[in-house]
Amino acid sequence: MGNRVRSVEDTLDTRGQELEVLRKEVCMLNDQLLDLQMHAEDNENRSRRSNVCIRDAPPGAEGSHLVEYVTDLLRQLLDVDGSYVVKLDRAHLTNPINHN
Repeated sequence: MGNRVRSVEDTLDTRGQELEVLRKEVCMLNDQLLDLQMHAEDNENRSRRSNVCIRDAPPGAEGSHLVEYVTDLLRQLLDVDGSYVVKLDRAHLTNPINHN
């Protein structure tokens, strides 16, 4: 009976040590995950740094040529003539958001 109890105690000690190793590993992996999430968010934010959001443009002012409308609007805002090249990859209309 004493050998069985000792065997169970030894197994319990071994499992406790294994559990502690696994807890440390989980903590390390959590730290790595948070670091990777921060890097991913930073990369995403950097990819958006050239994006421009124009708010409160009159509805329908762009007509059917949104890219040309935004290009002309940017030229006016930058106070440059028509020969100034405004590089615009694309333009999107979004649903208006109520900021009240």
